[in-house]
Amino acid sequence: MTEVIDQRDVAIAWNKSAKGRGNRWRMMRDVVAMLALRPLNLTQLQDALMRLRGITRRKTHQMLEELERAGDVKPVSGLIGGEVVAGYSSTEKGVHFWLGGTRKGIPAGVVRVLPTMTSVPKSEEAVK
Repeated sequence: MTEVIDQRDVAIAWNKSAKGRGNRWRMMRDVVAMLALRPLNLTQLQDALMRLRGITRRKTHQMLEELERAGDVKPVSGLIGGEVVAGYSSTEKGVHFWLGGTRKGIPAGVVRVLPTMTSVPKSEEAVK
């Protein structure tokens, strides 16, 4: 029961921090929050935002370009967490501006969408 109350408090605080801001600002904050939790490639990020906010792939790409130009997200590649990634991650500058300097306090709705964005194993790995 206390977990439900905690999640509700986090969601209320998340919404209060965006009071008076537009929808686009909230979506860009969600992008930085997801990338702060784990690096994602462009397709995974587009799928996550399609499920979370219902925005198009084109708009996601435009927001990502704006965030990259501002230095809030950066392209990453290589082996991260045992998975080969060629995608994006948030920077400390972006986390500080968009999330108030902490990765804590991200609501469950944003966090729940991330496990659905896993890479599909190659056919040889699926057989084993």
